[in-house]
Amino acid sequence: MKLLMPLSMILPLSAMFVPERWRFLYSPLPMYWQYRAIDAVGSGADPTSFLLLTLAVGLPWFLAAALLFIKKTSLRYGR
Repeated sequence: MKLLMPLSMILPLSAMFVPERWRFLYSPLPMYWQYRAIDAVGSGADPTSFLLLTLAVGLPWFLAAALLFIKKTSLRYGR
């Protein structure tokens, strides 16, 4: 997990150096869409679609991480 977090934050930055036709490979990464939203704000474009994609792509990643955390810590939710 300690390696996964920095990698998931740095890997989408490499999309700036990849040709446009290969950028679809970055679409499963939530940070890619966040960087696209920041780029849209910087260029004066509307970032709404990128923010919605960040939510749509990031939510499954968050739920998977939360379930993994619950499983590893034997955390009981509810009563």
